[in-house]
Amino acid sequence: MGCQKNIFNTLRKSLQTTSVLSVTLKLCLEQPAASFLVCSLIFIEYNSKK
Repeated sequence: MGCQKNIFNTLRKSLQTTSVLSVTLKLCLEQPAASFLVCSLIFIEYNSKK
């Protein structure tokens, strides 16, 4: 769970920058097992901020 919490904190920070896509790719490459979940969370969060 610690790993997921770390990813989520990273997501929250990345959403406040303009490099969301590069951070997304970095996370997906580093965490292939959780890539779908991570990318889905980013997609949902990113769309909800528009």
